[in-house]
Amino acid sequence: MSAMNASSIYEHLFRSFGLDTNPFKSSPDPRFLFPGPAYETAIAELMFGMESRRGLMVLTGEAGTGKTTLARYFLQWLKDRHFSSSYVFHTHLDASELFEVILRDFDIPVTSTKKSELLGTLLHWLEARQREGDSPVVIIDEAQALSIRTMSELLQLLNFENAKGKLLQVILVGQPELEEKLRRPELRSLRQRIAVRCRLPLLTLEQTSEYISSRLRGAGGSGQETFSLEAVQVLYSFARGIPRVINLLCEHSLIGAYADGSTIVSPANARRAAAEFDLVDEPLMTLNMDLRLNPREAAKLPVPSVVPEKQDALAVELKSIDETLAAVLPPRGNSEKSTGNSPLRAAEQEALPVAVAAAEAVELILFCGTI
Repeated sequence: MSAMNASSIYEHLFRSFGLDTNPFKSSPDPRFLFPGPAYETAIAELMFGMESRRGLMVLTGEAGTGKTTLARYFLQWLKDRHFSSSYVFHTHLDASELFEVILRDFDIPVTSTKKSELLGTLLHWLEARQREGDSPVVIIDEAQALSIRTMSELLQLLNFENAKGKLLQVILVGQPELEEKLRRPELRSLRQRIAVRCRLPLLTLEQTSEYISSRLRGAGGSGQETFSLEAVQVLYSFARGIPRVINLLCEHSLIGAYADGSTIVSPANARRAAAEFDLVDEPLMTLNMDLRLNPREAAKLPVPSVVPEKQDALAVELKSIDETLAAVLPPRGNSEKSTGNSPLRAAEQEALPVAVAAAEAVELILFCGTI
């Protein structure tokens, strides 16, 4: 298959769902920032901290929760308002290297690599920028990877201040390990300087549904159902509320539905996507959504618990069904060799009824194994 044909198929795939582009790209794109409460609160707090010149701010969250996407959204917000910014994403640096990267990102000429001269040059530039009404911001992504020594040197940047406030605002973005590192006794002085703390939580089932809808709208979706409620439940059970994993599974679920000739992603499509990435072993037990309820209403229902004596039997049945699916469904990568009008091979077509039956069996087992 030529690159042109592959590109054409890729574009047609998303157009068949009424989309202008891929809504679940893996690369951070501020256009797709999820407008959930935690994200909107974090943005508001960062904006407040910057505009009030608070100095040091910290944004944390588990890997894949959208920290970098939020950071890039904030960078765009700064650019639109003509505020200077520096974005540092390679953090295995000593203090002098970090300061040099920041100066170059601000387009400040670097004439020396000595730490004292780098700091002096930066201070003069910051004073000049303040006179122009600027409030420069440095965002350090993956900040948990900074060494204790380098992190302690950030105090020198935070010491740049006058009666109007801090001359430089610093935002540390990182995983929960960053919070742990900041509790170290050696960083007590830095910890005391933190003026704003934000944390991005994992998404709930209801938020996962809203997240998927938000991404679809961002890609030109009309709002029509693309993912069935049961498919969303299955996706949540495997993604566990992590946006990066949700994107991965949703993208491949769309591909699976397209291969099936469907415009709606089914639970079977979602399970097959999870299987492709070895996520079938430990799905979360989520509630069985009633089709008559929307995600917001369904999320308010109590999650049923599994009767203890039925847990082992349930696990055996689920494993058996997974093995059945793996046996009858050929690898997705071979689908391009199909012939005829269908994008699937004949063997895959024959396997679909088995896959659907197995998917329905999973739902039945989950229902019968709960109280």
